[in-house]
Amino acid sequence: MAGPTRHRKVAAFFEIKGGNVRYHLQERAWSLSGAFTIRDDEDNVIFEVQGGLFGDDLSMYDVSAGQEVVQIQKHLFGGYDIYRNGEHWASAHELFHFFNESFAVECDDGTTLQIDGDLWDWNFEVCDGSGDLVGQVSRDGGLFGDNYTVDVAPGIDAPCILALVIIIEKVRERHNS
Repeated sequence: MAGPTRHRKVAAFFEIKGGNVRYHLQERAWSLSGAFTIRDDEDNVIFEVQGGLFGDDLSMYDVSAGQEVVQIQKHLFGGYDIYRNGEHWASAHELFHFFNESFAVECDDGTTLQIDGDLWDWNFEVCDGSGDLVGQVSRDGGLFGDNYTVDVAPGIDAPCILALVIIIEKVRERHNS
């Protein structure tokens, strides 16, 4: 729902110069191998994601610290759990509608995140329960496949937002197969 208040919140997010953190992922990089990287605007590798070639359970590692920061585990009957530094952080569930799809994310601290927009064309937003924008994902076409830009608002846990983006890609893979 895009009303005047919603547009102000989105505009305020992107008016922060240098305040948001931008990450880049390449489409289906993890479909071809068991690992892929997430880079910053200077093309530095920030995170590495590892998992089985066809598995839905993945781990994200902070390259500079050399430690696991996020685990993604698929539920047996749908949905995903996200663990941050070994502690359960959130559960993500698909919400189906007639003309679009969205995700609801229930965090252990009581926060609810909503992922809305065009998930299949990689143009969507992550908002908290108050409607504040905490992340935005967009597609950038490239010579060697599509890349995705993930902007994370200041003060928001970037690895967890990135984990949500990875979950959406895993769901897209499942729907396309």
